[in-house]
Amino acid sequence: MTSLREEQFTEIILKSELLTLVSLGQEAWGSSYLLQQRLQSLEDLYPHQLICFHLEVAASSPILSTFNIAYLPSLLVFQSGKLLEQCQASLPLDVLELKVKLLISQ
Repeated sequence: MTSLREEQFTEIILKSELLTLVSLGQEAWGSSYLLQQRLQSLEDLYPHQLICFHLEVAASSPILSTFNIAYLPSLLVFQSGKLLEQCQASLPLDVLELKVKLLISQ
């Protein structure tokens, strides 16, 4: 999993043809770390089908207001620059994997 800076967010997300999962959070929080580990597992299971990123965000980040995010960590799912799904990131790995499988098969 690759870490992003806010200024890279739009450029990378819009250019990616792959299913792109972006965790938004703060590294100091255990739940954010757990999400990153789950996404890394998915990226390892589905090479060449998805790519995962982590973005450290401050409470004042414009990305939070752009996507109307109230809770961290959160997960954004994109493909070809389009937002497909947005969810609070407390989902277990098996639920995340099921979502990924469904999105890949579409």
